[in-house]
Amino acid sequence: MADILREVFGVFQKRYKDQGDGSHAEVVDAGVGPGDACVEVTPSDVADIAGGPVRALYVGTGGDVTIHDGDGNEIEFANVPAGTILPVKTRRVMNTGTDASDIVGIF
Repeated sequence: MADILREVFGVFQKRYKDQGDGSHAEVVDAGVGPGDACVEVTPSDVADIAGGPVRALYVGTGGDVTIHDGDGNEIEFANVPAGTILPVKTRRVMNTGTDASDIVGIF
């Protein structure tokens, strides 16, 4: 059975994680607010972000950013302005399709 995601009060999320035996454990992810730590991100077509996925990306120098999201889907964000925080769970920033730079992952 798949994980079940529920929205609570429009901000907090409760995820019921499939335990593989037919039961689900509740995991709460606030999904908003300041990060706990940061990591410099080097775009790579083969390597995930160390310690990732991160919960957001800061783009220091604008351009296109292609990522693998938390579920592994490849997504391109075109023309991201410098100084933008992309609030998307990201496991990899692809080298191919990314010309933005000075990218920081936020945990």
